[in-house]
Amino acid sequence: SWDAGEVVDKLAGFEIYGGYAWTASRMLSGMFKGNKLAWYPAHETWAGLSYATNFGIKFGFDAEYTGFEYSDYANRLFEDPDTAQYGRIPDYLLLNLWARYNAAVTDSLRLEIGAGIKNLLDKDPPFANSYDT
Repeated sequence: SWDAGEVVDKLAGFEIYGGYAWTASRMLSGMFKGNKLAWYPAHETWAGLSYATNFGIKFGFDAEYTGFEYSDYANRLFEDPDTAQYGRIPDYLLLNLWARYNAAVTDSLRLEIGAGIKNLLDKDPPFANSYDT
């Protein structure tokens, strides 16, 4: 993360942040040796912008991308049509808008309240059903 006010005084309160995670998880032995671990996407990334006011409210907008993952150790490509118990979970992108309030109530007690909208556009991204591995 970067506090923009460190460089330009007029941007005090603005923060830009982001990150990336890569996981190369595989089964090392057993019946599913070599398969990817269930519930571990290979790629995750996030980025956002927030603004903190002088009176404890912070507003933000961020985006988070999660690569595809499997819901079972057999790495089955297609979802169980009856129960959706197994299958591939497509990659997805979420755009989020949020606000938080953070204030000290006493020296040892803090009040934190947050609200937001996750998946602001309420749409599947165009690549959500791609099956490239």
